[in-house]
Amino acid sequence: MTTAPTPTAPTPTASSTTTTATAGPSTVTSSATTAPPAPVKPVAPQTAGSAAPSSAAVVAADPVADRWTALGGAAGVLGNPVGSRLSVAGGQVQAYDRGHISWSAATGAWESLSAIDTRYQAVSGPAGALGFPTSAPMAFGSGLWQWFTGGVVWWSAGSGAWETKGAIHQRYNAIGGPWTLGFPTSAPMAFGSGLWQW
Repeated sequence: MTTAPTPTAPTPTASSTTTTATAGPSTVTSSATTAPPAPVKPVAPQTAGSAAPSSAAVVAADPVADRWTALGGAAGVLGNPVGSRLSVAGGQVQAYDRGHISWSAATGAWESLSAIDTRYQAVSGPAGALGFPTSAPMAFGSGLWQWFTGGVVWWSAGSGAWETKGAIHQRYNAIGGPWTLGFPTSAPMAFGSGLWQW
């Protein structure tokens, strides 16, 4: 009898990491980014005889914009930006036509898409208990999963998108997650003095 592997959380790093995820019909290539210094306005090139600038100007990267561009910009999986970028405790979030990019210095910039994004936003996005994403959505068996600092959102066509977190998540993950119990079909719910999750 072959035992299915126990899912393990990807570890975000400060260097560039590449993963490939399947989000619905699209394949998404992911790369973590670290927080740059605040953007600095570029200085016009100096011509002969002009005074040299006192310090070299640097145009710093914008991790949210860089991630959006890496995903194809307006023609990619996210589409166009919607509204202004919002500050969230510890980071930023930008809405797009078909999802969000959330960024913090500790996690980098990651997109959330489709039903996973809908569920993530329903539980307050990065300001809620799940915190910031630490990966892109990734294929897992017949569905998808996405890691966050406070848990995981799982999705399959039959179950929809639901999060696991805390001790329930730890146990679910330890025994093989969907390989053993199948995908979650509800959020964790209060039950007497404890919690349960279907």
